[in-house]
Amino acid sequence: MNLFKPFISSKFWKKLHYVNEMKELYSFMDPQQIQLSINLLPGEMIASRPEIFGVGLSEVMEHPMNRDSPCPLIVLNCLRYLKKNGTETEGIFRLSGRAQRIEELKQAYNRGEVTDLSNEADVHVIAGLLKSYFRELPDPLCCHHLYPEWIAAYDPNDLENTKRNIAKILKKLPQTNLLTLSLLMGLLAEILVNSAITKMTASNLAICWAPNIIKPLQDSLTSALNDTNYITSIVSLFILHYEEFFPSRGVIEDAVEDTTAPTPAPAPAPLSLTRSDGAV
Repeated sequence: MNLFKPFISSKFWKKLHYVNEMKELYSFMDPQQIQLSINLLPGEMIASRPEIFGVGLSEVMEHPMNRDSPCPLIVLNCLRYLKKNGTETEGIFRLSGRAQRIEELKQAYNRGEVTDLSNEADVHVIAGLLKSYFRELPDPLCCHHLYPEWIAAYDPNDLENTKRNIAKILKKLPQTNLLTLSLLMGLLAEILVNSAITKMTASNLAICWAPNIIKPLQDSLTSALNDTNYITSIVSLFILHYEEFFPSRGVIEDAVEDTTAPTPAPAPAPLSLTRSDGAV
């Protein structure tokens, strides 16, 4: 290297770092900027690389790929794709994508290899990938410890009281959870606007999503049967009254490239817990 010193700017030498091992690269650069084949990495480096799926939100947010993101990058990537390609797709989140391809993408994310999903041809694969991410969180997006409060929040005879209860619980969510939930519900609200095309009502979307984001610590068949109506009704209200529950959405949606805030679904008048789509 000394041979080139007379020909290279001194600023270059100040930026130059020597590394003795491949794994030291990650001390200076985001893994996403270094597209190295996994075959080039030493075994201990592969084993120590943090995974994305099945890892708690707070831990995932410490991953280098999420350094400048308000929520896990995989969520932003999926939202960008689905906002562009999936808001008018019939059966979105209800129809399954190819399981093998979803698994391939999951493993690629766990290896830190994927940041761009724009070349994926199957919308349902990306929808399945997003659902899988939330389903595998060890502590769900709406938090195990808040589960009893979510169940108690739903008052089938009083919509306004239910909405007040929901608003109070939302304030108890960790910031990352709240930001992530807002982005996710923003997508679902946009899909709802196109329900004539997607065939996905608020109730349909809530049925697909509620079990993935509101779960008890100890799940059982009894609780699943008894609580299903409560949690699907809560998520349905998230979607139907998205603008009311997430008023600061514009600030965080700036992080989602090529997107705009969803057009709110027209609310019925007067407000009632009995809806034509059977949501609540």
